[in-house]
Amino acid sequence: MKAFSLILTALLALSVLTACGPAEKSRELKELETILQDPNAKDVRDAPGASKPYREARQFRNLALEAWQDGKDDVSIEYAILGTLRYRTAAAIKEQTEAKTRLDAANTNIETNNPEVMALTQERNKLNQQVAQLERQVNLARQKGGGGFGTDTELKNAIMAKMQDVDAAQKQADLVEAKTHAPTEYNKAENLEKSVRLMLGNNEASQQMLTDATEAHRLFLEAQKKAEPKYQVAVSKANPEERRSKLRAEASGVYGGGNVVTERLGARIVMPALFKPGESSVNPSMKVMVDELVKLAKTYDEFDIYVEGFTSKTGSATENLGLSQLRANAVRDALTSNGIKSSRIETRGYGQDRLRFDAKSEQNERVEVVMSRSN
Repeated sequence: MKAFSLILTALLALSVLTACGPAEKSRELKELETILQDPNAKDVRDAPGASKPYREARQFRNLALEAWQDGKDDVSIEYAILGTLRYRTAAAIKEQTEAKTRLDAANTNIETNNPEVMALTQERNKLNQQVAQLERQVNLARQKGGGGFGTDTELKNAIMAKMQDVDAAQKQADLVEAKTHAPTEYNKAENLEKSVRLMLGNNEASQQMLTDATEAHRLFLEAQKKAEPKYQVAVSKANPEERRSKLRAEASGVYGGGNVVTERLGARIVMPALFKPGESSVNPSMKVMVDELVKLAKTYDEFDIYVEGFTSKTGSATENLGLSQLRANAVRDALTSNGIKSSRIETRGYGQDRLRFDAKSEQNERVEVVMSRSN
């Protein structure tokens, strides 16, 4: 019985580990692995001029596998696509070499076998067309993403110069904590940057590397731009008094200075005549006040919110007390329905006891909202 329990425990542990493993490999990664495992891949590798793009294809396959194992499926797919393109470049170079070999043989036969001149001429023309087509494919693959360079040295220098731009852009992005505030753009840029550095370390130089470096530079700049406003908010949040001052100023701009009262830890926002007499639903014509409150609550999301309901002195004091609570609840519900966490909000009804305007004025059919931050 004890042995059975141990086996069961082991099986459960294995199932948990399996469930927590990486997702299934992408179609692009499977395709690249199938290509590289094909017996013909060895012929591509050994073809004159094809070894370099073939080696790059394998490097991209390794990067794609690492990204897949880390759960970065989008990055893995990108690397797999790049690897497939590099393999196809190598295969095109191999076909080009073979076609040229057949062409040379045909030319030789034309010179030595006059009876077959016509047939061989046709074969030669056909091979010339194949060679021209393959040359176009190879040139397109080599030049994809940028103009050609005369030598590998010139290309490598261009890549290294672009990587200096990448370093500078990354430093600017780091200054605004873009890895936190713009993770999608930053992580893509960082992965491309690492890929280019890996191949530079292997003394590689290709047009694709220059394309990747250019894209990394663009993405770091985009991440820096996207993260800047979020970073500024984070810095501002670190200074409570500065945030309180900004809240008061922004609320005054929306509701008017006379309807915003400074509180020690924040601001009190008065919303006069938000309800019609005797009603607990927000007056449709005054709904804009609540909409603006939602915006403030989202911008200053570290502030607690206290919603207080009030009435005029028209009607029963007991009924008005209940009505004021319903009004506070209505504003709370409007906030939570727009994504404001209920844990930030407290409500309280004060009825007709705390008048702000003349006793029977409809201005008293109101709520007052205190936004407060203690630290």
